[in-house]
Amino acid sequence: MVVQQKIDELLVIRASEWVDLLPTATPQQLHELEQWLSQSKRHVEEFLEVAAVEFALGGLDRERRHDVDALLSRITSNVTKLPVRRAPAPRSRWQTFAMAASVAALAILVSFLVWNPGTNERIYATEIGQFRTLQLADGSLVKMNADSQIEVALHRSSRDVHLLRGEATFKVAHDSARPFTVRTPAGTVQALGTEFNVRNRMNGGTTVALLEGRVRLASTTAELFLNAGQVAAIDHGGAIERRMDVKVEDEIGWQKHRLTFDNASLDEIVAEFNRHNPALRIRLEGVDGKQYRYAGVFDANDPNELADFLAHEPELTVERRDGEIVIRPKVAATH
Repeated sequence: MVVQQKIDELLVIRASEWVDLLPTATPQQLHELEQWLSQSKRHVEEFLEVAAVEFALGGLDRERRHDVDALLSRITSNVTKLPVRRAPAPRSRWQTFAMAASVAALAILVSFLVWNPGTNERIYATEIGQFRTLQLADGSLVKMNADSQIEVALHRSSRDVHLLRGEATFKVAHDSARPFTVRTPAGTVQALGTEFNVRNRMNGGTTVALLEGRVRLASTTAELFLNAGQVAAIDHGGAIERRMDVKVEDEIGWQKHRLTFDNASLDEIVAEFNRHNPALRIRLEGVDGKQYRYAGVFDANDPNELADFLAHEPELTVERRDGEIVIRPKVAATH
């Protein structure tokens, strides 16, 4: 029991430190807070409890002009205080006074965290070779491809995600009162209770593959509805085309480290391999990647597989160095 009490006290202290830090937290500190909260349900409970007290009482007496102990001593005998689960350390004086209001305060805090746009505008990113699965505050799941970045804004009447870079799969939690929209440079994808994959292309376009449900694609010039199993592309000019020649399973092959290309330009193929491999990079030197187009299925984690494939290209030469594969035009022999 003594050990558990010490653990409880340490958790309260740590939660209090996070609450104090929150108003001036840097993006890195916010990321560290997210990691701490994700470690245990208890961490979330302690953080919310301490934050609820701060939120409910922080504005009542900012100057500390009143003697709280004296105030507590005037509580009449017919008032029953709610029991305190444990004996917190630095904030015990405030929490004893506030526990009677903690249920209401917690409800206020949760409402504030869920609906206040300022607290829910978050940016999530992955590094080269890194994959990430995260759950948004509304319950939606996001699987992020390597070297990708999204900005999430959850509002009272809408849920907006901006795909800033790369690719992600979204499994949207049902909430008919708040539409879920993913925005890209080429257009928007509005979910109608569904799961779908969105990829930003090098040419400024967007590819959308629908796994379940239904989505509405829109641009400045066009609109299209997709059903499960369908794929569509939005080009940089706003035109939307349903792609009958592309399979949904190929579009999400990256989740199993598989890259499928169909008439893809060499520069796009190289970019996809480089997205997945921080240690071994592919570089085009003197080659116009847009002039070479290929189809095939590759292991995303094996750039040498692409190098071996390109070694059979009569107009190209492949040079392997430490940490790099260089693709150059083949120089014609001189006599």
